[in-house]
Amino acid sequence: MHSPRRCLPLILILAVPLFAQEAKPRYNTIYAGGGIAMPQADLRGYMTKSAMFQLGYGYRFHKYFQADIAGIGVVEAAGIHFSLPTFTGDVKTGDIHVSDSELLVPFGGRAILPLAGGRIELFAGGGGVYLRYSEEAASKVVDCYGPGGPATCSVDQACPQCTSRSGWGGYGVAGANSALDRKRRVWVNVESRFVTGHTSGKLLGSGAPFQTKDQWTLIVGNVGVRF
Repeated sequence: MHSPRRCLPLILILAVPLFAQEAKPRYNTIYAGGGIAMPQADLRGYMTKSAMFQLGYGYRFHKYFQADIAGIGVVEAAGIHFSLPTFTGDVKTGDIHVSDSELLVPFGGRAILPLAGGRIELFAGGGGVYLRYSEEAASKVVDCYGPGGPATCSVDQACPQCTSRSGWGGYGVAGANSALDRKRRVWVNVESRFVTGHTSGKLLGSGAPFQTKDQWTLIVGNVGVRF
């Protein structure tokens, strides 16, 4: 019969795989969140700091690596302000619906460092990005006066400051994830993204160059579900 001292090394060897086992890996993550978008470089004269929202998907193909794609919408960063001359007088933007949106679509990957038994993760990565800015004005019914007296009129005229332009670039991202439950299905994270690229098209506002060097710094908080 073996003594306990002689059996101890064998017990430790057999126990190592048990302690090394991790929770069942979850390969897919859907996340959504929001934060602040800060334009830089050539955009500083034509756009301002604004709120943004994000919706993304990640595929964890390795313990330490994940592929990502996301859609980021920046809300009214261009700040279109104008008035339109009509037969009833100048109509300001308050009387006309202005659609002002900036879309960023990053696609790439990240390296992930699990900590605290996998409940906390640090990550950093990067990839490419598609950028599109769109500002449009739509007609709206306003009060006016015609031959028969007070009436309503529909103002529909092109917005001289509105434009649409697009381009390509790259991004870098870094941040941290934290699990909210023991099974590590629900996560929260804070991340910062730096986006740089070039867009070209119609003039921005009152006279941006045909092609601009665009940079964005994004500070984002997300909630995600893994499955």
